[in-house]
Amino acid sequence: MTKLSIVICCANCEDTIEQALSERKIVTDAHVSVKFNLAETSQAHLLHMVNYECGLRLLRQQVYPKHDISVKVRVSDPIGKATLVSPDIDGYVQTLTFGQDGGYVDLVVPELVHYSMVMLEK
Repeated sequence: MTKLSIVICCANCEDTIEQALSERKIVTDAHVSVKFNLAETSQAHLLHMVNYECGLRLLRQQVYPKHDISVKVRVSDPIGKATLVSPDIDGYVQTLTFGQDGGYVDLVVPELVHYSMVMLEK
């Protein structure tokens, strides 16, 4: 009887894991050194991104920018506008093109040097 309960528990765990993976809030091809945080306000979803890949070379910090990061964000509402905000880009603000499908917003972040935020306005 114990073996049967363990099998049932493991089968339920697999279902739970599969469901959790299929409902991920953020799906990306970013390097593992890029970390994400997603917050939601009444007006927007805010995706914060930090590039932690850096090194020291001759006592000067070297940062390795990431380019063309594909990101899918699960959203609860239709999005009207996607804006990249970053101290690393000229003018600090850039409008992004995006698509929406199956509860996800698809977009590409052209460059991440240190920190950027994508504002997905409802």
